Amino acid sequence: MRKIREVLRLKFEVGLSARQIAVSVQVGRVTVGDYLNRFAASRLSWPCSLSDAELEQKLFPPAPAVPS
Repeated sequence: MRKIREVLRLKFEVGLSARQIAVSVQVGRVTVGDYLNRFAASRLSWPCSLSDAELEQKLFPPAPAVPS
């Protein structure tokens, strides 16, 4: 979870590109893009006052239950 917050910090506070963030955090560039897209879709703003668990829940909500 800590990597998500670090990706967001590097993007919004430092202004790095997705490629630079990926190298810095040691995740794939596509993963960085996914985190940034999910953050934009969540309509949250940076800096984010949510805890790590709350941030993860907002960006990765549970899948809807499918009736069997």
